[in-house]
Amino acid sequence: GAAVPAQESPAKQMARVRLMEMAHFLAGAEKFSFTLRSGHDALQANGQKIEFGATRQVVVQRPDRVRIAYAGSDGHRELMLFDGRNITLFDAASAVYAQGPQPGDIDATVVHFVRDLRMKMPLAPMLMKAFPAELERRMLSIDYVEHTDILSQHAHHVAGRTGTVDFQVWIADGPRP
Repeated sequence: GAAVPAQESPAKQMARVRLMEMAHFLAGAEKFSFTLRSGHDALQANGQKIEFGATRQVVVQRPDRVRIAYAGSDGHRELMLFDGRNITLFDAASAVYAQGPQPGDIDATVVHFVRDLRMKMPLAPMLMKAFPAELERRMLSIDYVEHTDILSQHAHHVAGRTGTVDFQVWIADGPRP
């Protein structure tokens, strides 16, 4: 388990415990999938903020398979595949296809994709076996928001902050967080 700072409230401690349970579960899973919904506000010239969003369908099969399908609210579509030998990218709007060699496992590929290729991959550490350590290293704060069933499953709603992103996760209650 994760070390829990003594000064944290019981709610913050619960949030940290639930988040780290999820991180360890994902790091140890042979295969898993999730949907990432993201949004950002864009300030318009007239001062109005308009929200834009995207959805990513992520499928991971260890040790060396990842599929990420991106769909932007503007209709933009992209696909990224990693098969243990190559990274393949396809941008539907511009009909651009690119492929490059990338032998190795998912952890090495995520580092290469983000650091070397400077490509965007929100929540990239979630794909890695090193996810728990990366989460502990990056997390600046954590809060327990609520216990909910809004997504038709009992879940813990947790909000956190790193140096570069604020995030919220809904962690399924039970043995498969």
